[in-house]
Amino acid sequence: MSQQTTTTPSFRQGLGRFLGGCLRLVVFGLLVAALTALIYYATPYVYRYLVIPVQNNRLAIEQLRNSQSGFQDDLEARLADQSQRIAQLEADLAANREARSELENMLAQNEEMLSTQSATQVELKADLEAQGQALANLERDLDTLDAAIAEVEQSIAVPEAEIATLQRRTSLVEMQQATLKARLHLSDNDAGQALLALEDARQPLRRLRSVVPSGERAALAEIEEQLDTVTTAIQEQPFTAVQELEIMWQLLQEFSRQ
Repeated sequence: MSQQTTTTPSFRQGLGRFLGGCLRLVVFGLLVAALTALIYYATPYVYRYLVIPVQNNRLAIEQLRNSQSGFQDDLEARLADQSQRIAQLEADLAANREARSELENMLAQNEEMLSTQSATQVELKADLEAQGQALANLERDLDTLDAAIAEVEQSIAVPEAEIATLQRRTSLVEMQQATLKARLHLSDNDAGQALLALEDARQPLRRLRSVVPSGERAALAEIEEQLDTVTTAIQEQPFTAVQELEIMWQLLQEFSRQ
């Protein structure tokens, strides 16, 4: 009786241990299954919402770095180009300042020259009137002389030297008058009329070639050359034309005293 009582609790304890072990195995299996299911179903979620965004962010960061590098290179190129342009603009500005200084000097000289011309304009007009009167008198004398020669060619012997001298004086006066007219028109800033006045000096110049002796032709050629120089100056550099006209006037004065 006592042996049966001892056996029964041992059997119950062993059965309890067995059931407890089975229960633990079942719980462990459920945990493993749950963990497996969690890993199986959570892996796509983690990959989609964690791994893929991280990869996309990494690609975006790489693209941003590449874009930033390209932008930086382009910015440096633009800065270099801007620096070259600034250097060129500074050089142009210096050249413009130098040109402006030269123009201001030329303007000051021109103003001084205009002031001088204004001061002598009255004198030039008086000289022009006197030369015109003298030319009229000489032309009248020449016409009278030509008429007398035509009428009494056989009876009056007029020396050819006297006629040549009179033609020389007339031509010189006409050239001086044309020079004064040109100076007067230049004083009025009328280059066109000054050129026309100089053209009037070429006809008496051609007459002088036919009457002057060979020893004076070099001086006459110098006057003709100076006339061409004055014409060119009026057309290209009007501010220097007055000085060239002064030289021509002096040459005419010297030629008239020969």
